[in-house]
Amino acid sequence: MGENKSMKNKIIVVSIFLALLITTVSTSGLKIQNNYQNENLNVNMNDDDDADLPIWNVGDSWTYECVINGGLEGFINLNNLKFSNMEFTVNEVQNDFYKMDMSADISGSVTVDIGVKISGSLRSTTIEGDVYVNKSSLSVEKVENLVMSGYIKPGIGPQIGFDVNGFATITYGKTLLEFPINRGDVWLVEDISVNVNASVEVGSLLSEQLDITIFIQEHSMKCEKWDNLDVEAGNFDALKLIQTDPYRLTEETHNVWFSPAAGNIVKVKSRGVPFSWGGWGYYDLDMELVSTTYEATSNIPNVPDKPSGPEVLDVGTKGTFESSATDPDGDILKLIFDWGDGEKTHSDFVQSGEQVTVNYTWTKTQDDPFIVKVKARDKYGKESSWSEELAVSVVNDAPEKPSTPDGPTAGRGGFFGKTYTYTTSTTDLNSHKIRYGWDWDGDKVVDQWTKLYESGETASASHKWTTKGTYDIRVKAKDEYNLESEWSDPLSVSMPKSKVSESSILQRLIEIFPNLELIFERIVNIIQDLE
Repeated sequence: MGENKSMKNKIIVVSIFLALLITTVSTSGLKIQNNYQNENLNVNMNDDDDADLPIWNVGDSWTYECVINGGLEGFINLNNLKFSNMEFTVNEVQNDFYKMDMSADISGSVTVDIGVKISGSLRSTTIEGDVYVNKSSLSVEKVENLVMSGYIKPGIGPQIGFDVNGFATITYGKTLLEFPINRGDVWLVEDISVNVNASVEVGSLLSEQLDITIFIQEHSMKCEKWDNLDVEAGNFDALKLIQTDPYRLTEETHNVWFSPAAGNIVKVKSRGVPFSWGGWGYYDLDMELVSTTYEATSNIPNVPDKPSGPEVLDVGTKGTFESSATDPDGDILKLIFDWGDGEKTHSDFVQSGEQVTVNYTWTKTQDDPFIVKVKARDKYGKESSWSEELAVSVVNDAPEKPSTPDGPTAGRGGFFGKTYTYTTSTTDLNSHKIRYGWDWDGDKVVDQWTKLYESGETASASHKWTTKGTYDIRVKAKDEYNLESEWSDPLSVSMPKSKVSESSILQRLIEIFPNLELIFERIVNIIQDLE
């Protein structure tokens, strides 16, 4: 029994240890290999220099928050294993490597099943070590002085302290991905092996030397596009690297966002990534940049030209606007259009000096013109000042006065009254869709709004008068941008009391037995159908 318990505790510790290494490797450099011809493959569709090789300096740091789930089915399961304050800081620049300090706080739990299932949650657990990153590929190749310590709290029993000390080496086999990375690039990520050698001590239950290797399965990747991301560290333009074919063992995906402005990965979202450790396992990984001290060396782009485009525009109508800007370093850049209504549009990245065309539609009007302005942002996040302003007046015409309602001018009102239908129509000079507001009691207050109709389409509405009387009914139109017409001319409608007596006794019965009203309504409907 004691040996079995020691084995369980060892597996829990090893699982946490490997989860950290999987997290580190999953965000590092990618290996290029032709899976079928055993030749190098690097298909470059464009040559935009989207992401150049960043240069890191001593003191540059990146802090992440990472959550990993998964494991070996029926054997090990990582449950919301969270690495908080996961910081990497450059403390030495060597000939081939950046030497980085790594540290993180770990929480969550691990479940193992080796005949008997046992779960343990982590308490006061930390990890630290020296990480060596290849300068030409930004891939992690080794981790030294790796120390993890903390406590495991099983479901039953007291918590147990543990310590792990060791090192890890990561082998990629072939050439690492080379910068620059460009949109359209495709490559194959070869199997990655991670060898771990460490001593494991779990309280007084276990003291053992660990020497294991895990493998992460190969798959194809593509640099798809630029995304604009909001992460905790701020707003970044980042290249989205996507998995283009399924793993052999899963249909899930692996997505990584690399930002030149951060000089590193800013986000990872992976699902069902396979790895091998005495059997095939899978993990889900979510990782996001929390903060960074990295700042790329780049000059601020020049101020863009004043935007050109229509100075008067109908609300709801698409307007086309253009501008351009140059970058003193010749970097690609994007233009950010401010439309003066709280909305902004980010263009795609283009070459320095290239004309940018964007479309925009205002969905509201205001008394003063909307002020349109543009600024430029290069791929390193450096922004220019705002351009000269373009004033755009967004106008709208009210729908025409609707036609006088058409329908019955006399009928039966009261409790046993009948429902009557009326129609009207009008047009909108801007061809906007229209809804109609009906006034059924003559007080020039809308009692009922219809759905939206096309300009010129006949609209209908139905009403039942529950009180006898004569009513001047009217209708007004409101376009889809809430500009209203004047009231139509009235139609006089006379609704005398129903032929069926509405005695006070009947009203009293309905008050006492509310369900009678439904019965009476059904009787009335049958009578109306017979008429």
